[in-house]
Order: sequence, then structure tokens, then C-alpha cells
Amino acid sequence: MPQANWPRLRGGAARSGDPLPWDILQALALIDGLAGDGGEFWQAYADALLPAPEALCLPMCWEAPRLVQLQHADIAAAANRQQERLKGLLPELMEPLAPDVPSWLQWAFACVRSRAFRAGPDAFAFVPFLDLANHADAPSDTAAPATPASSSAASSPSPAASTSGRPAAQPPSSAAAGAASTLGKPTANADFRLSLPPGVSANQSVSASVSDAGGSGAAGDAGAGAVGEWYELVALRDMEPGEEVTICYSGPEGYTNQRFMAQYGFVPRGGNPADRVKLELGPELQAAPLCLARLQDLMGDTLFLGAMRGDSPYVYAALKSLPLADGPEPGPGRAAVSAGVATAAALLRQVDAQVAEGTTSLEADLEALDGSGGAALREADPRAAAALAYRIERKRLLETTQALLRAYTKGARKP
Repeated sequence: MPQANWPRLRGGAARSGDPLPWDILQALALIDGLAGDGGEFWQAYADALLPAPEALCLPMCWEAPRLVQLQHADIAAAANRQQERLKGLLPELMEPLAPDVPSWLQWAFACVRSRAFRAGPDAFAFVPFLDLANHADAPSDTAAPATPASSSAASSPSPAASTSGRPAAQPPSSAAAGAASTLGKPTANADFRLSLPPGVSANQSVSASVSDAGGSGAAGDAGAGAVGEWYELVALRDMEPGEEVTICYSGPEGYTNQRFMAQYGFVPRGGNPADRVKLELGPELQAAPLCLARLQDLMGDTLFLGAMRGDSPYVYAALKSLPLADGPEPGPGRAAVSAGVATAAALLRQVDAQVAEGTTSLEADLEALDGSGGAALREADPRAAAALAYRIERKRLLETTQALLRAYTKGARKP
């Protein structure tokens, strides 16, 4: 840490009672830096390169009228809980700077939440300039080969061909999501790592990972062994002159859109294979999963196999959200058919309830964000634009899930 006063950070670290967690301490350090109490560099960095409080798109920085724009009670409730957590820890720093503008603690905490990363066991780093790299999907070669596995399947699928002579239905795997997410989209061209200590060769280095400020990442392994003196941003492939440098925030497994929005203030547009519809799956529903072969038959091979390739991330994410079981489709009149249809009907009611949270149509949202006035909106009110993007992507996934469940309950082939 540079030599400076750091009064808020030192006070927070020395306070009696339960120690403040790392993310709050880093937030206090950022406030010190902005105030000039952390040295000249940190004051210039925080003032010039970090976003203004009114530009932050993380919902935990928003007041109630903006949270309503998300049209999703779960993410709004999580934002409110985070605000209450901050108020409980440091109420003196939670006063809004102005109407519709967050407090300094919200500003600093949001910067930490969206930019810090795990740097070792019980260690987290906030590294200037590395935090300027935008997100792109993980390169496909970072994802493990796809292996058949269902999120809810009771049995393991077989790679054998189906009895109908067409490709066998296979539950989508998490590893496949990482590979599928790269199709047709730019992928990250850089990553960062600890510099190499003396005597350590390049093939012994372990890349750090920005993917999880609060969880496990590769950087934890890097910090456990020999430690370098600085972080390096390294290219993963050759780049063209002027090409934007990007890193992957989520790793090959990906994040849901709710996590992207809560942690970074944006969602990937055009579908996210790692996104999920939140469904309550009690024991009764888990005991009667949907038959994957039946879904494949209803969807048709072209749509189904295309989804598995990543052609339709909405269909892929919808399938991954459902309780699926592999195996041959039950014959007519069998109890398993009725049980699976009952499960689909129960899940459809849950999805219908989530769709009903929307107070605007998908068409209206698309026109507002992608129509003629969209560019002006993104420039004038990035928070409103972020809320629009979030609910557009959520509505598209919910509507896709609705269509699949309706087809399953009716036994009608999806057009």
C-alpha cells in the first residue's frame, strides 16, 4: 500500500467488534483515494478513471424507482438487501449524494464489486488499469470437452443412437455452455497473471482470474505458491492494431444474467447460454422430470441440435433450466408421461408468474433500446439502458421457456 494517511481504511481495520470484510475495507480505501488521503496516484486514478456515482449501473446503487425498471422482484430485493447491509455497517457513509445518486459508500463498494478479483487464499486485489478491460466470452479452448450431464437428470445419458435412428437426446452440459457461448461472438483475447518470480519459468505460471471477486478462481492457486511483484496483462492470441483488449469476467462456465447485472451492471445481449430461469423444484417435481427425448421430438432435430451447438442460446438456457431425464420416451398411456406433463404444467405456471412481472412488452422494450432513440438513451441515461437490456434478455428467455413447456404439456410440436 502506498505511504499515505488512509484514515477511513485504518479506522475500519482497527474498529472494535467484528472486523469489516475485505470488500468494505477496499471500498473505504477507494474513498480515501478519491479524497486525496491515499496518495496522489490513487486520487488521480479514482477521479479520472472510475465511473461517476450517477453512471453506475449496478442495482445496489439504485433507488426504488430505478429498481422497478428491472421488472424483476428477485434482483431488486437482493439490491435492497445489499443497501441495508452497507447501512448497517457504515451508516455515516450511506447518505445519497443527491436525489437519484448513490452514496459514496455505494459508489466505492460497486467499484470494488465489479473490479476486484481473488488474488490468493483470503486475499483480493483491486489493480488499476487491469480493471479497464471489458468482458468477452471465454475462448472455446478454455472450456472442457462437453460431457453429457443434466442439471436435474436422475440418470446418466448414453451416447448411443436413439431407437428412432436420429441422434440421441443428450441433456445439455455446463461445459458445453462455455463452448457454445463463443459461437458467433468475439471471445476474450487477453488475461492477466502474476509476474514471474526469479527462477520460475513461464510454463509454471498460473493465470489469475477476474471471474469471481468473492469466490474461487485460478488466482487463488497463483497466490498459494511463488508470488511475483506485479500483475501482467497478457495476450491469449495475436491481436490486430486497434483491437480492443478484453478479458473474460465469468470463466468458461459463465454467469447468469442476474449475476452479471448485480456484479457488473450489464448483461450479454443476444442470449447467454449460462443464464437460467429460476424454478422451484420440490421433491414431487424432481421425482417426475421431463423426458429429454420427448422434448427433442417436439422441437424437431434441427432446432434441438442447433441449440446444443449454441445456435440459439435462449433455447439452450431454457433447456438447462428444466429438470430433464435422458432415456427413451415413455410409450403412450404410461404413468411417466402423465407425471412429466404434470411437472411441465406446474413449471409453466411458475414461468407465467415471472412473465407477469413485466409491465412493458418485449416489443416496446426493444424499440426503446434498439430503435431510433436507443443511442441517445444510452448516452443520456446508461442506467435506464442497462435496465432495458436486462429485462429484454430476461423476457426472451422466459418466453422461450414458456414455449417449450406449453409444447410439452400439449404434446404439440413446436413450430
